[in-house]
Amino acid sequence: FAFLGKSGGACRACSGIGWVRSEFDFLGADSWVLCEQCAGRRYDDETLKVRWQDKNLAEVLDATIDELLLIASKAGAKKLIATLRTAQELGLGYLRLGQTADSLSGGEAQRVSLAVHLAAPSRSSLPTLYLLDEPTRGLHPDDVDAMLLAFSRLLDAGHTVVAIEHDLSVIAAADHVVDLGPEAGADGGCLVFAGTPHDLARCQRSFTGLALREACELGDGDSL
Repeated sequence: FAFLGKSGGACRACSGIGWVRSEFDFLGADSWVLCEQCAGRRYDDETLKVRWQDKNLAEVLDATIDELLLIASKAGAKKLIATLRTAQELGLGYLRLGQTADSLSGGEAQRVSLAVHLAAPSRSSLPTLYLLDEPTRGLHPDDVDAMLLAFSRLLDAGHTVVAIEHDLSVIAAADHVVDLGPEAGADGGCLVFAGTPHDLARCQRSFTGLALREACELGDGDSL
């Protein structure tokens, strides 16, 4: 798919969107219908004649990352395998390759950005500060573990990861925790604790510390 012509191979009727704006809009809101010329496939017929592993470009973009990883493995596409596997490790295997950015949740979008940096060493050669806002939203616990391994890769490469998080497994794995509270809204915003997860679990003033202690089932002499 390296050569797609001057138009990029996009369907001229919908400009590669796959949908066209309806001219019969009686309610005043935007109304979109499937493009009749490309049937939502987004590319012109000439482009769709090109195939890779018996799939055209529209079919490749409609496949999930998990599905493409299997195909790429059979094809021996090492560079593609590395990129797809990184996304899979971050719990993104169910996403379609051509999924639009506006359909992603906040946590998904952040993990996509992480996958891009982890899969392209040249982009992450300089020490970088990663600021994440609850990246575990919607993740299965097994995927949270995979994401923590990705964080470890970033830290081992000399980067810094700062995450706003409520997931106790992420808090327990942190080097340093800042706990704000003690309550939410107008009753919050104060610094309750700052330090290691080990000390947080023993902070009597912290609700987060109490939850962490109960989740880890710590005794008085135990440590995280």
